[in-house]
Amino acid sequence: MSTGDALRSAEARMLHAAVRGDHRVSKRIARRELGGDWPVELHTAAFVLAARRRFPPSVDRRMTTRFAWKMVKSAPGAENFLIRHVDGILRFGMGDGQLVESLLVEDFGEILFAALLALLDDLEFEDSDVTALLAEAEHMVGARPADLRLKPGDIKVSDLDYRRYQLVGRRYLADKDWLPSRPEDIRPPRDAGDEFLRGEPATLTGRHVRAVLLRDSAQEADLDDLANIDLLRVVRSTFAIMINRYLYPDPDVREIDQLVARAHPGGSEPDFLKVEYLARTAMREKPPMDGLTGRDVYMACWWMLAVITDDWGRDEAAITSAVLEAEEAVAESGHRLR
Repeated sequence: MSTGDALRSAEARMLHAAVRGDHRVSKRIARRELGGDWPVELHTAAFVLAARRRFPPSVDRRMTTRFAWKMVKSAPGAENFLIRHVDGILRFGMGDGQLVESLLVEDFGEILFAALLALLDDLEFEDSDVTALLAEAEHMVGARPADLRLKPGDIKVSDLDYRRYQLVGRRYLADKDWLPSRPEDIRPPRDAGDEFLRGEPATLTGRHVRAVLLRDSAQEADLDDLANIDLLRVVRSTFAIMINRYLYPDPDVREIDQLVARAHPGGSEPDFLKVEYLARTAMREKPPMDGLTGRDVYMACWWMLAVITDDWGRDEAAITSAVLEAEEAVAESGHRLR
């Protein structure tokens, strides 16, 4: 007899059978007791419990990215997921509610199920542990805090091909893969400092970027006179220079997210997690950039540059210096700016 027989609700018994790979039983319960529905609420609660056991609040958020990367590369059926979406769902499970907007994707239900299985593998759960988790999830349903409420859409069992996913009986993250926990306190951003390059931008593109950041519309160039690729290169390089002065070296992802939360207008593309990944890239990390376009990069850089510039009181010397360095960096890469 499976330990899952001790579970009270049909939803928990169905999910237990699905997790174990007993799809005949899970389908029978769904059809006879649940009217064909997939137990979304219970599934979400079980996932949240598993995510928070694997990734406690003090964890370095880069660990969820590592986990998502390994899961997409090696978990059965997960090869078509975007790493960013798996990472976002894991972070949602941890309570990072600002990522909800990034998660409303077509395959949300399948990612959630595959990620639950991967977490159970990484936690090295036995069948009795899974039963205990689902029993706890039964009590959690209906009493979840507001930061965990999500409307993923009408997920029916017929729409969720969960038979593609299975437990593999091994961990995705070894002990050696783990980064040290982060302190609870988040450091405030830094001021502009006082070590600047002196001079004037040598290119039309550089002068235009400086004028926009200083909100000096009289000095802005006619966009028809600028090459889009020049503008993207200078904006991205200026952003990389300024964020590395604004944040401390090796920043906590939560410190980056403070900037992103202030910069992101909400309800817009690129979504929150795309912007976060771009900022992490500028801070010399290498998150997966799948799905990010040149337009995403351009918009996200401008949004965050506006916040940094305002926090620095639109310090002309600091901004000019960053643009001068950006021009130099672009020139050193072999590109000739207008």
